[in-house]
Amino acid sequence: MKIAPKIAPFFLALGLFVQTTAFATQPLLEIVDFEYKGKQCQQLNLEEEPYFVENEDEQILEIPFGTSFDAFTDEHNDRVRNRCKVHITLKVPEGYRVAPDYVTYLGSADISPEGRGTVTARYRLAGKSSPTAVQTFDGGFIGGFEVESPHATNLQYSQCGGEVELIADSDIVVRRSQAEAGIANSEILVDDAIGKQVLTCGLHLEECHHSEPAPIE
Repeated sequence: MKIAPKIAPFFLALGLFVQTTAFATQPLLEIVDFEYKGKQCQQLNLEEEPYFVENEDEQILEIPFGTSFDAFTDEHNDRVRNRCKVHITLKVPEGYRVAPDYVTYLGSADISPEGRGTVTARYRLAGKSSPTAVQTFDGGFIGGFEVESPHATNLQYSQCGGEVELIADSDIVVRRSQAEAGIANSEILVDDAIGKQVLTCGLHLEECHHSEPAPIE
């Protein structure tokens, strides 16, 4: 789905750290295209546009995943897995290159006494390695959580300028024991304090330090 760049409020975030303060208040990356994939994204028929939001220290790209990105067991399912993935084409400004740095998101979990849950978030440039955040919940866990990957120690940069494909996805798995059928269930919900589906991914944007022409389109 082709879109035009715009500034809008907050849903799902990709944080873009900008080294040059002079550019911190204006978008340097443009969203050219996007596509939702994955089981739950398709079930929810997601079509909302990603967008940039500004603050003083970084640029943030937000991707709405709707309001019901979750996984829960029921009387018919002892194990449930849901996944939502977004492919975004970004235009990198001439003279700059970009790399994924970290990924984080918030949520809540209510795991049955004999159950288990796992949440995984990752994102990457197409053809590059992926910062990944994983958290596992043992039986009986009830409460909120924040999943965050370490900052990348070996940044995988794009070429200088041109277009790049960014892939961001989130995966939720919940289980309960067969003995708990009809007695207890497990649930994980990805959200934030205002009930939105929020994944935050950091992108490291820097000037190119050598001559590297953008690819010919």
